Amino acid sequence: MSIFSCVMGDVQDVLRQVTQQANIVEDTMGNIRSGMQPLAGGAWTGAGADAFVDEVQSRLLPEIGALIASVMGFGGGINSAMGIIEQADNDVNNVVGGIADVFDSIF
Repeated sequence: MSIFSCVMGDVQDVLRQVTQQANIVEDTMGNIRSGMQPLAGGAWTGAGADAFVDEVQSRLLPEIGALIASVMGFGGGINSAMGIIEQADNDVNNVVGGIADVFDSIF
């Protein structure tokens, strides 16, 4: 049995939650884009409207995209680390099993 088996399940649960949150943020970004279409299409006019649309499109949406990329990158990094830990744990278990077999054959 793996030393980390119970921890791995907990980490995978947290990663699923993080991914769900990233998906919610992604959906929200889509909603903002959809909501901006009427404004950019002339529903609100003037310098204030232009400044608002520009801020949302040039600052807010890119920052939300960067947030999503960070969260997904974090999740990918954790998944990669979990794979390495799992492989190392399996390798150690195989070595220990081999040593136990040697002792069993001697005694």
